[in-house]
Amino acid sequence: MPTGRVGSGAVNVPDLGVLVLGGRGADKKVLNVVELFQSFAGKSTWCSFTPMLAARNRPVVEFFQGCVYVAGSRDTSPHTAEFLSITNGRQGGNLYSMQAVRDHLYVVAKGGNVYELEMPHEENDGNQNDHSWRLRFQVKSGLNLRLLKVLVNA
Repeated sequence: MPTGRVGSGAVNVPDLGVLVLGGRGADKKVLNVVELFQSFAGKSTWCSFTPMLAARNRPVVEFFQGCVYVAGSRDTSPHTAEFLSITNGRQGGNLYSMQAVRDHLYVVAKGGNVYELEMPHEENDGNQNDHSWRLRFQVKSGLNLRLLKVLVNA
């Protein structure tokens, strides 16, 4: 791994490799560095990837329908999340909480707005990475994920 670190998050991205995100560097600073590990035909390589918008130590990372979602940090921005599209490099932030329920991904953004990730349908021949966020409802600040799950299922 080019950047020595502890406390990083990692996620396997099918047909691409393993992304290693954030952590704490040798100088004890929290990192926003993202690196990709690829191994094909017995040859392994590391390369730099689009850095995160925020430095994160011990983040939660998930790959969901073409995007990598990163949430939390032990030291910085503990109640925020961001995403990165694998295919077009689009990034977004200001996500304060994230919850997957069945086949849907919900996020709470600044101001308590709860958005649902909408993906184009395959039968429409749309770009599967051309997703959008639909405002579902608004909640008061301080909402925890368990309550969000109840509200989404209602």
